[in-house]
Amino acid sequence: MKKIGTVVSPGFNLLNLNLMSRSHKMITDSREVQKEAYILKAPCIIIRSETEWVETLESGWNCLIDPAANNISESIRNFVAPSNMGIYLEKM
Repeated sequence: MKKIGTVVSPGFNLLNLNLMSRSHKMITDSREVQKEAYILKAPCIIIRSETEWVETLESGWNCLIDPAANNISESIRNFVAPSNMGIYLEKM
């Protein structure tokens, strides 16, 4: 059976950073993970109604999905981050 994901506990540690840096996509409701994913160039789907890190959305690198939405699975499957992440990190 093909492994499709890894669930990790929130919190800063080297294992999480290693997994995040190698992720194809991440899904979180954590404020901290959103920004860490952005810096590590890991596309991130945020399951929340709002985010404090609007620059990650404006760049297209992160995607915000309201937890009450009916199409969460479809939104996750269809989300593709831009390939030009470097220009956004230079603005930070």
